Amino acid sequence: MIIKLNPQKIRADSLILLSIVGMIVILLVFFHRIFIMSLMVFPMSALFLNSTYKIGYGLFKRKSYGSERVKNIMYGLLGIPFSVFILYLLFSQPIITREYIIYFLGIVIIIIGLAGIFKGVLIDVYSVYWRIINIFVSIATIFITIWAYIFADALFFLIIIVLPVVLILNAIFRAAMYLSEYHISLKHLKSKKIVKFLFEIISEIPIIEVDDEVSEYITI
Repeated sequence: MIIKLNPQKIRADSLILLSIVGMIVILLVFFHRIFIMSLMVFPMSALFLNSTYKIGYGLFKRKSYGSERVKNIMYGLLGIPFSVFILYLLFSQPIITREYIIYFLGIVIIIIGLAGIFKGVLIDVYSVYWRIINIFVSIATIFITIWAYIFADALFFLIIIVLPVVLILNAIFRAAMYLSEYHISLKHLKSKKIVKFLFEIISEIPIIEVDDEVSEYITI
């Protein structure tokens, strides 16, 4: 079974890219401090997440070789403290208040919300049920983020809990929508093969070969 990229997905991804560019322009024009900080905050956050993944990959990947394990673990052990140190330096400056954490997290969440709307509206290979749910969840996500921006100071501790929950819900519903294209239920995420298959879908690999161990979960 061969799965190829859908032109609708390319169109949706193009709109997502335009949204990211638009966000950058808005930050550059109206929020200079956030724009300048973002040049370090987002790369360091990505380095932290990638380093965490590398350590997990090195420790738990069964088929990785000894030298590969060591490289991944060393990469993670160097990357995590370095990224944390840089982020600490950025957010410990007197002029940087705690609300900036919400501002940066909100930027990511808004883009995720827009992506959910674009994909839900434009890509018809997904289940109609999950497309509608994702559109509503994504719209709610954007409104919640705007609310978080307005009350970032007064309700900081509540918002810092709410936003990660919103991220998790988006991840769950988005995964269900992606898997619905192949008639795979969300409950099958307990299978490592399905999790790997989902990452291939998210990565937009042009051609994915579905082996028998994944095909057994696909129902028409």
